[in-house]
Amino acid sequence: MLNNLKPYKTTWKVEVKVLHSWTQHSNYSGEDTFEFILEDRMLLTLDRSKLI
Repeated sequence: MLNNLKPYKTTWKVEVKVLHSWTQHSNYSGEDTFEFILEDRMLLTLDRSKLI
């Protein structure tokens, strides 16, 4: 599940449920980010996972 992912690998394929998503403007980078709240089958919830 999501808690077993290792950060050194970049080609993970996972199945998650998107509970909520939104875009947010970053004053730091000046770009927009797409934010997620995700949930896996074990009901592990990740808050504000960013996809740039």
